Amino acid sequence: MFYALGGLEIARNLFAAQGIQDIGPMHRGPNIIHATIPIRSIDEFHGRKMRLLSGLAAEVLTKIGAKTTVPPGPAIFPVLEKGAIGLADCVGPAVIDAFGFGRVTGDISPPPLAA
Repeated sequence: MFYALGGLEIARNLFAAQGIQDIGPMHRGPNIIHATIPIRSIDEFHGRKMRLLSGLAAEVLTKIGAKTTVPPGPAIFPVLEKGAIGLADCVGPAVIDAFGFGRVTGDISPPPLAA
């Protein structure tokens, strides 16, 4: 999101408003968002309901118009399946696979980078 979809500039602007110089996001491993619709630009998050934990990513996405919510891990699959949310982020690929997001979503955002 930060590098592929323009989120870094938004995050830096949010930090700058607080008098903080942001040097970039901390990366702890693959962070993917399963989506029921393709997301190919940062603007496509606008108006979308998504599951995302609180923190910088949630603040950035809320700033651009996403509607974030935080159902607990085991509740994410049912709300995706029912269409109450269209995107979900949860911990990392192993947990996402265990919860079965891929059974109800057809897209991963950002898409894998070409080699």
